[in-house]
Amino acid sequence: MGVFIFIEARPVECSAIDYIRNLGFSPVLFTSMESMNKGLYDDLKTELFDSVYYLDTRSSTDMINLIKDNCIPIAAILGCYDDFMIVASEVALEFGLPHPDINGLRNAFSKKNVRDILAQHGYEQPTYEVFSYNNMPENPKVPFPFVIKPLRDAGAYGVSLCKSLDDYRHVTSEISSNGTMSMLGKVNEEFLIEEFLQGNFYGAELIYSHDEWHVIGINRIFVSPDDDLCMIGLSHPAELPEFEFTMVCKLIKEWVTVLGLRGGAINVEFIYTSCGPVLVEINLRIAGARAAQQIFMTSGINMVKYLVDFVCGIKSSISPESERVYPFVADAFVFYRGDGMVNDIKIDADIPYFISAGFKKTPFAISFKSESSSKSKNSSKNKNFGSIVGYVLAYGNSCEEAMENATRIASSVQLKTN
Repeated sequence: MGVFIFIEARPVECSAIDYIRNLGFSPVLFTSMESMNKGLYDDLKTELFDSVYYLDTRSSTDMINLIKDNCIPIAAILGCYDDFMIVASEVALEFGLPHPDINGLRNAFSKKNVRDILAQHGYEQPTYEVFSYNNMPENPKVPFPFVIKPLRDAGAYGVSLCKSLDDYRHVTSEISSNGTMSMLGKVNEEFLIEEFLQGNFYGAELIYSHDEWHVIGINRIFVSPDDDLCMIGLSHPAELPEFEFTMVCKLIKEWVTVLGLRGGAINVEFIYTSCGPVLVEINLRIAGARAAQQIFMTSGINMVKYLVDFVCGIKSSISPESERVYPFVADAFVFYRGDGMVNDIKIDADIPYFISAGFKKTPFAISFKSESSSKSKNSSKNKNFGSIVGYVLAYGNSCEEAMENATRIASSVQLKTN
């Protein structure tokens, strides 16, 4: 039996394990779990895999040697976080398996590379500059307001908004004295200062099939009115006028083509400014949270299946598997703004428009740095990830209505602490 190897894993990719078994493959996990952010594995069920190997998943050499030493009959390999996409493709290349283009992955892995390459091809980019944690400029060339974010990390994780020089000095002081950790538990060493873009925030989901990219859907990303960087959820599909949707899809495909991205799945985040769509970043995998689930509920398209087909070398045409269940589905994050041990979580599942919800396993400890304890109320505190304890999926008759319904239900969740 051929082996389908996951390099690390998230629930979204694991949702295809039954399909992988039906294809006749044995699912196996390669993981550096012991050296990673343990919170990433709270909802990962290792019992889904036939075998689990513990090794350095940042080293393609180590993984290639393990496969050869154990005579593993590898049939496909899939990386499940951005940090592992390049090594996954290097392993696949060694064994002659389908994989995303390695040069394209390298181009897109660094936020600076993305900006540089797109600018060279005439695509207008926000003003930006790069610095290391131990060599931060006293007076950055980027005008206020701007954001500071790790050169390589996911979404809004570790991002700070600076509206003044005082904000900037406070953020850089924290970075130089305490450092920052990436979502995967690695110390960030390089940072990007980038002009803050005004406008609605969106995320496009793309799958590569039959030698071309397909935009499966575009979701609207919502942020807190009290913090321009605090993501509170996303709603699918976004309601863009038809001509804007068509133009955005064309532009996104141009961006990824210029970067040399070919193969797999990607998530492209952009802001629709007064001058049109501007790229925020490219994530080299399906979006996090429940984006794939939302797309399936609103279109019947199973993104994860087509990603599996790609790495297995299966040529399949993208089409709905089922009828649309809901017109719009929103995913609202449940936050806990406090410190303590959460020992019980309650939600009223009979509330109108409710679909489902999920929470961290209780009991769990959480610590949240309050606004009042910070020297600058304008800098981000990672609260959009660090204090998320769950989510709520709800539906509505419009993109915004679905988000309003999901947010209202999320706000009603009761957490018991001691």
